[in-house]
Amino acid sequence: MNEFELILYKILIEFGIRFEKFLQDKDERIKAHKYCYLVNKFYKFPIDGCFSLYINGPYNRYLTDVLFDIARNCDNAQIDFKEIEEIDLSEISGLNDKIAIINKMFPSTDKDVVSRLEIFTTFDFICTNYPSTPESEQFKMLRRIKGHLFDNKTNLSKLKSDRASLGLG
Repeated sequence: MNEFELILYKILIEFGIRFEKFLQDKDERIKAHKYCYLVNKFYKFPIDGCFSLYINGPYNRYLTDVLFDIARNCDNAQIDFKEIEEIDLSEISGLNDKIAIINKMFPSTDKDVVSRLEIFTTFDFICTNYPSTPESEQFKMLRRIKGHLFDNKTNLSKLKSDRASLGLG
């Protein structure tokens, strides 16, 4: 794996992504993708390609290829764990703090984390790409797209508060 893939692997391990499940488990793939979206947005982590809105929220085709390459390397035991151990995320200024905040808001062990990540990242994508649209209309767009994932805690003020907590709103 190249240096970018090694760093991305280490970041995703911090989020609790289990690459041994990645190839067979759609939810694990969605979580990995959404955590990458948040690190890209919140930390400005350099991920090639761009995100577009897709079935499960923001999607980046290039990132998907990279994540599958990482997972295949794990599956084929082609990861040099010594190289990974040498990567110190704390040397990347502020990254560990951002990971901790995202982990606190969206812990991978939360049974609803996939739905919550889809809702949040989709809302952020809408806000980012339609900034002149009133917030109430942005929320209506979100309800049309992801309403089936809503629970009784999903509301505009909570989403706005979460975006502000991440420095996005």
